Amino acid sequence: MSKFVYIHEDLGTVRRTQTTTQELNTLLYGLQERGAKILDVKISTINKEMGVARSFLIIYEASNTIEL
Repeated sequence: MSKFVYIHEDLGTVRRTQTTTQELNTLLYGLQERGAKILDVKISTINKEMGVARSFLIIYEASNTIEL
């Protein structure tokens, strides 16, 4: 099995925490459903004038790259 990286970026308000959590859970579940073994998740947030930019870096192990 090989290791792969999936990156998801999101721009929204600070108060979107509940929605962001649901989106991340959906991404993780989608990867696992397609055979990925989640190894690590890194979350980065940056406060910008337009809102908060969030980046999710998901490192997973699978037999090939998974497209969501």
